[in-house]
Amino acid sequence: MSLNRRRGFTLIELLVVIAIIAILIALLLPAVQQAREAARRTECKNKIKQLGLALHNYHDTMLRFPYSGTGASGAPIHTWNEFILPYIDQAPLYNLIDFNIANGAGTNATNLNNRLYTFQACPSNPYSSGTTAVGNVGFYGDGFITWNTGIMCYNAMGGPAQLNWGAQADCVPGYGATPPTTGSYCGVAGSANYTDSPGAAPGIFAQAGRVSSKIRDITDGTSNTIMLGEHRGELCIYQGIFSGNFGGTTTGLKINSPLINNNDASGSFTTNHGMSSYHVGGAHALMADGAVRFIGNNVDFATFNYLGGKSEGQVVGEF
Repeated sequence: MSLNRRRGFTLIELLVVIAIIAILIALLLPAVQQAREAARRTECKNKIKQLGLALHNYHDTMLRFPYSGTGASGAPIHTWNEFILPYIDQAPLYNLIDFNIANGAGTNATNLNNRLYTFQACPSNPYSSGTTAVGNVGFYGDGFITWNTGIMCYNAMGGPAQLNWGAQADCVPGYGATPPTTGSYCGVAGSANYTDSPGAAPGIFAQAGRVSSKIRDITDGTSNTIMLGEHRGELCIYQGIFSGNFGGTTTGLKINSPLINNNDASGSFTTNHGMSSYHVGGAHALMADGAVRFIGNNVDFATFNYLGGKSEGQVVGEF
């Protein structure tokens, strides 16, 4: 008499199978994560590209680019993110803004605050998906407002190194401070922070927002001049979407500068305002001709600094 016996997996065999599956997952997971980041990086690039199209459409209509911010000249504070709303399918919101009062006052604060502005959200940045006020304190007139709008991932280019604070950061020998010291900017002649002259101001927007440039002002060439720079908005509370305090970035710090203070978004503007990102190896830059370039962390610093200026006469080649 024969007996039918069922044969199952032994404990050792089961453990071997589990180990093989674990190894396969460990091998595949990085590839999946890389594919997801590649998709996020592509979306991030597309968003800054769309902002470039909006800025050029604004220029076609107004015959000049917008101010990065209007508060420095004594006018009610508004920013370039507001001025381009009609060109990014946000005309109804634009029509609600009262430009006779600051963007953080009265009905403007009601209409603009507590919203998530996806056109300024890079999906690679983990802070860009919510409206937590991690980067949005904006000075207007005689007080402060906390903006719950999420962070600004694409910042207006104020230009190459500024001079107003004198201290230096990330400078290379022979270009600015020698030796390098911690602080703010490298010195570049003619790059005064506060100036009303588009010809004298270093960047397309100028750091303090008092300059409204035209294409003809970009004498270094539109393909050689950065218009917007990617920036980790959570690093500086003064660089929010509607902040008129320090609305722009500069090329006065290296990309993803080693001087960045990740633990002090309220007091480290001098080291945290430069271009930065969560992408490996660099950050996106929108050039004035509308092209998007990914600029590496190790780009020659003098070359990178000159890319921020529109008319200082330093035309760069390949980078």
